Amino acid sequence: MKRNRNYILLSILSITFTIEADNLLDIYNEALENDPQFKAAEYTYLSGKEIKKQGMAALLPNISLSGQTTWNEYYQLGELQNEYNSFSQAARISQPLLRLDTWFNFRRSKFLTDASESKNNARSIASNHLPKVDIVGAQTESETNQYAYDGLNTGGAFNITVPDETQRDTYSLQLSMPIFQGGAVISRTKQAYAESNKSSEEALFAERSVIQDVRSQYSNVVTLVANLRAQKQAVVSASSALEATKVGYEVGTRNIVDLLQAEKNLYSAERNLSNAKYDYLITTLRLHLAAGTLSPENLVEINNLLG
Repeated sequence: MKRNRNYILLSILSITFTIEADNLLDIYNEALENDPQFKAAEYTYLSGKEIKKQGMAALLPNISLSGQTTWNEYYQLGELQNEYNSFSQAARISQPLLRLDTWFNFRRSKFLTDASESKNNARSIASNHLPKVDIVGAQTESETNQYAYDGLNTGGAFNITVPDETQRDTYSLQLSMPIFQGGAVISRTKQAYAESNKSSEEALFAERSVIQDVRSQYSNVVTLVANLRAQKQAVVSASSALEATKVGYEVGTRNIVDLLQAEKNLYSAERNLSNAKYDYLITTLRLHLAAGTLSPENLVEINNLLG
């Protein structure tokens, strides 16, 4: 998201410096509000923040509730002997104790780089064949309302029901470990590590490209600083030459053509100086962009220069 914001900033400054300085920040803010690429990057960033929460959730306790009601009919020799309702409700809580695959998934959600994400993803997949240990607690309650109980059949004569209520509490330490899955785990592990190595090489290439780009932009800035100084001196020289030509024109040693040429040279020198300033500012911003230090504060500085 920050990179997209930086490209918007650089694009605005690259368009022109002839607009009013007071409107530069407004244009930047409007671009942030209306640029679909920046908005897409913003929502991608927000989505990534939720992935981290999901990774943490897999390591925390899990609580669930369930309920059921069932209508039962009991037949014997084709005749209805009994009918009743039964109810059940259950609560269950579990806490992962040893789940390396979940732990590496959580670590993967904390990293933003593709290389780190792929590495932890490979570790997570490789951990699928390791044991998983959970602590589980459950409580189940059931109730059965029927007219027959322990051989006594009221037949509904007294319009009463005989409830049968039970409650069961269980506490367990559960261990699970896959033994063989047709080689799928090994295959997925190899694939994940191959993707991890690919991401590492891409990250190395990106790092080298950034270093090369920073060095190149820094060299351009140094060159443009020297050019800027030269153009400033050229303006001073052209201005002095124009003043000398004016004096010569007044005393008659120079003609009107010489005077016009001296003015043309001064205007050309001033134009070259303006272009040198523009190139210097843009290249400096590109150096900030390559180094990852470009910010809206640079736009404020440009505003001050234009003001």
